[in-house]
Amino acid sequence: MVAEEKYEKFGLEVIGPFLKDFTDWLCHGIVEQKAEKVFFFSRDGFMMQKACCLHRSFVDSGIKHEYVYFSRNSLRRALLWDCPSYEDSLRYLSNQRFVAFSELASYYGVQEQEKAAIEKSFGISWNQSFLQSMLTQNEKIKSFYDAYKAKIDEESRRQYHDIIMYLKQIGMRGNVAIVDIGWHGAMQYYLELLLEKSGINANVTGYYIGVNVIYPLKGRTNGFLFGKENLKMRKKVLCSYGILEKFFQSLEGSTDDYAVRQDVVVPVLKKYEYENDAQIQNYICALQEGALRYLKDAPGNNGGSWKALIDFGMRPTLEQLKLFVFFYNVDGEKLYFLPQKGLFRYRLKEFLLAFSNSCWKTGFMKAAFKIPLPYFWIYNLLRK
Repeated sequence: MVAEEKYEKFGLEVIGPFLKDFTDWLCHGIVEQKAEKVFFFSRDGFMMQKACCLHRSFVDSGIKHEYVYFSRNSLRRALLWDCPSYEDSLRYLSNQRFVAFSELASYYGVQEQEKAAIEKSFGISWNQSFLQSMLTQNEKIKSFYDAYKAKIDEESRRQYHDIIMYLKQIGMRGNVAIVDIGWHGAMQYYLELLLEKSGINANVTGYYIGVNVIYPLKGRTNGFLFGKENLKMRKKVLCSYGILEKFFQSLEGSTDDYAVRQDVVVPVLKKYEYENDAQIQNYICALQEGALRYLKDAPGNNGGSWKALIDFGMRPTLEQLKLFVFFYNVDGEKLYFLPQKGLFRYRLKEFLLAFSNSCWKTGFMKAAFKIPLPYFWIYNLLRK
């Protein structure tokens, strides 16, 4: 069996059943809501829109829908101009224990071209990490923010203007639904703030694979596998969130900004992490083709089949791990999901760093140690 066929088979047997159950649930919710329009968020909404377009109830309902370009950064950066102080500007940061300065710079809209000047002027290493809980007391970063505040505010105001034009352009008003992969509700929160600030009248209902809301949302949220009423599945899903996201994403970079061209707002995208990696692009296409083929060939399949994908994330086989050893994220460097060499070829510090950078902890441990151990139980223990 050639490589692409293995990936298509995985998509057919593991991703497809999950996607079908999710789409059944999603379309039922959207139709029941009587949504005037559905917005599928880039990039994770790519496969979700394709699946809905194969679903009879969604097609028969005639609900308008659109694939739209938003990201966590593109939304929250458009809010920074309204922050009067450094301390206040930190409120849109995602909740995490450590944050790298490179992420802070991206959050503020400062490009990597400024790296040398920042490191020299403020004594901050571009890749240095900081305790998020201590950022308000960090004088170096505060000095950086104060020096760049005028530029940050100027760019934020311009981005706010463009994104409000974009919201009006795509018709986000009235009773609308948004679809994304989920996790904490940040995207919906930023969107609701922008709608409120701009005076656009829209009632937003979010549909997600899973959502544990930690933001003061005004609209409703619905989680397929977990939500605010039932978080039992949360850790089972999030132990492999990185690989799950890749299965649903489009082959394009994240939305970074917006530009107005001949009175039309167009998204400005970051470089796609696999832009120069045709092999992985082919594998992702094969996975997605297999999943969509399942939806076309097995419309009457019974529910509960989403479990194969979650079980894969928690307890992958060694054969399955071989399929995804090539996958990585990019944050200045390639951060691989799985170990790139044998366990005994790692120095301890190097191994711990690679493990920390992995967004599929159960898969990383299984690939490293190979022997049958309760890796999900270990993951749970480490998370406490």
